[in-house]
Amino acid sequence: MLFVPSLTWWNAGGTEFYLRGTADQLWPTSLTYNHTGGDDCLQNTSPEKVWCVNGGYLPLLGHVAAHTSGPKGTWDNYISDREVERAMSIGEPLDTSGLTGTEIWAFVSHAATAWLALDNTQKWNIASNLAEGVPSKYKYMGTISTFANGSVPVVRAVCGPVQDITTQRSLELQFPLLDPDKPWWNYTASLDVQPAWGPLLNFSITDESLMSFSPTQQARARWIVLPSEFTATSAGLVFVSRNSSHTVGRGCTVDSRWAQGWVWTAPSALIKPFYPHIGEDYIVPMADDRPNNFFSRKSLYTSTIQANQVWLDATSPLLSLGANGYQMSTFESLLNTTLLRNPQWVATDSQARRLLEYVSISLFLFFLASCCLLLV
Repeated sequence: MLFVPSLTWWNAGGTEFYLRGTADQLWPTSLTYNHTGGDDCLQNTSPEKVWCVNGGYLPLLGHVAAHTSGPKGTWDNYISDREVERAMSIGEPLDTSGLTGTEIWAFVSHAATAWLALDNTQKWNIASNLAEGVPSKYKYMGTISTFANGSVPVVRAVCGPVQDITTQRSLELQFPLLDPDKPWWNYTASLDVQPAWGPLLNFSITDESLMSFSPTQQARARWIVLPSEFTATSAGLVFVSRNSSHTVGRGCTVDSRWAQGWVWTAPSALIKPFYPHIGEDYIVPMADDRPNNFFSRKSLYTSTIQANQVWLDATSPLLSLGANGYQMSTFESLLNTTLLRNPQWVATDSQARRLLEYVSISLFLFFLASCCLLLV
């Protein structure tokens, strides 16, 4: 199944097909207002509006709550939203030296691509079952794997050191400065040596609401556009955690790309999600065919996707919670289900950075993979 990047009618198989989007419309490298879902999504936010960039995120709550400390290697989270089941493949380094991985990273089936593939598969099954005189080689095509060529979103995230900002009047944090071609962490060959921090840049945040808290103990977060000095950067994340006596903060950097690949599913399987695959060959991938780390197949990547502040704000709108009208964003509603709302734990536990990175890539990748569903 080939997605030809042209918005027009095409003749094939004795009939005509209308292809609904160009490559840049389905897999844009610059995310703006045009990719939010429109004014209705910006003005009337709701988790149930799955056609909006900020909708449908509730399935992530269970995955965030289930995340446990300790390295995990590679595993899949399954997401049922937008009328199609998809698998999100996540990788974490197995050891402190990073010999088995780089930063935490993930890739997932693109929702619009998977939806188009599912729609075409269902129509094929109806046609092949109802048509008379169908050649035997086509009779049981509905029981084999379905493949759809396209692009797969892939994301990595790195959070800088935790900083005590209890006495800060203005918010300034250190953000990792990512290289587009290599890991940020400086790994060694020794399993028992902690990798060294990579380069960091200070950046001042002007959003004063991040320093206002009610109730007292909670986590706050904002996606921001970092300046041009930050290469290989789609977005920055400002994270703050506070209680009545202590406030800590962290700056995180997110790098997202589109990877050449495809989505596939096996209709005969008990669970029928669309799995993502990064690669050029049309084969049913085995479990050990996954990339080892973010950079192992970077020759198939685009350059880093750029997001403007309108799109970033649209991904995590404010939700009204509680009788006192206190508001938190959709992102903050995820963070506050975890220990990240406790600054003492954030400041002292070695797993706090890993958990924040996991929540960050899960949410950013989810919104990126939901892009452009209105085309279908």
